[in-house]
Amino acid sequence: MPNPAPGPKAPAEQFAEVPEGSSTFRDLGLARRREGPLAAAWWAKGQAGRAHRTQLLRTALTRLWDEALETTGVDPGSTAGCAVALGAVGSLGRGQVGPASDLDLVVIYEGREWTDTRRQALAKALWYPIWDAGFDLDQSVRSLAECRRIASADLPAASGLLSLRAVAGQRELAERAASAVLADWRGAARRRLEELSADIAARE
Repeated sequence: MPNPAPGPKAPAEQFAEVPEGSSTFRDLGLARRREGPLAAAWWAKGQAGRAHRTQLLRTALTRLWDEALETTGVDPGSTAGCAVALGAVGSLGRGQVGPASDLDLVVIYEGREWTDTRRQALAKALWYPIWDAGFDLDQSVRSLAECRRIASADLPAASGLLSLRAVAGQRELAERAASAVLADWRGAARRRLEELSADIAARE
C-alpha cells in the first residue's frame, strides 16, 4: 500500500523551517505588518507562538548587540572595568511575547570605564534600530547599584526587575542584578507586600 500523501504541516513544524539566525529587527518589523517570511511565525497563536516570538526577538537582540559593540568599539572582555549585559523584563523576560507586545530592555553595566559618552553611544546603537522597526520600547541604562536602588524605591521597577532575564553580553552580570533585587525584595517583604496591596487597591 503506498504511503499516504503528507498532510499540511502543523504550525510548529512550519515555524521550525524559519532560520532563527535570519531574524533582524527589520525582519521583525515587517512581520508585525504581516509582511515578509517571518510573518506567519510572528502571528502564530497560543503558547507555541509566544515561545517562537520570544526566540525570534532574542536572536535579533543578540545580533543587534554584537553589531552595537562593534560599532561603538566596546570590548567587554578587555578589562575588568567594562562589564556590560543586556537584560529583558516584561513579556520578553517572562517568555510570553504577544504579536503587539512592546519591549522592556535594560543595559546593565559595572566598572570604572563606563563614561557617559560610552554609555550613550551604546544605547543609541541599540535603541534606534528597534524604534526604526516600529517597536514600542521602554529602555534604560543602569549600573548594578542603580538597579538595586531604583528597585528599592519604585514598586513597578522592582516588579519588572524580578523577571529580568539575560539576553546578551555578560550574563553573569544580569543574573547578579536579578539576584540582588530578589534578595532585597525578600529582605523587605512585609513592607513591599503592603505597598503592593495599596497599589492594587488604588487601581480598583
